[in-house]
Amino acid sequence: MAIKFSRVDRLPDGFLVDPQPYIDMLPDLKESIPAGAYRFVTDPEHYDFFSERSIKDLKIERLEVVDSFAVLGITLELAYNQLPNIPQLSIKYSDVSNLSIDVRSGFQIRPDWINVGAKRLGDILTDEIHPDAGGCIHVIEMIHGVVAITCGDLEALWS
Repeated sequence: MAIKFSRVDRLPDGFLVDPQPYIDMLPDLKESIPAGAYRFVTDPEHYDFFSERSIKDLKIERLEVVDSFAVLGITLELAYNQLPNIPQLSIKYSDVSNLSIDVRSGFQIRPDWINVGAKRLGDILTDEIHPDAGGCIHVIEMIHGVVAITCGDLEALWS
């Protein structure tokens, strides 16, 4: 799964990220995306790259899969860093039917950013939530890969 509408261009010294095409589509998706997912993706600060409550530049701190009486759940903890006064995002996915993590290889990075050849996902560039027969698919585009979670719904909470 990949981002469908947002623009993500890799530049020699960074990225050009434009979620506006996806934001423009959100009103049309209201009836086909579960309520919790729609609230999360339409939060006014979600795509405001200058807000501390933006999805951009968060990193995965922890991803936990919970199998509870034949109902699969995932908790995804995201943060900018480990400082205690910086907001952190926790997303709880319910009724999960698929989890996909794709780490890209071959992307050339600046040697002063991170060790060449290191396997990591890096920071979030943007995300999209798409309708699915069982709820929705949350696609998270990161510097070095994509995480996609198919679920019945999700609940996002900033701390």
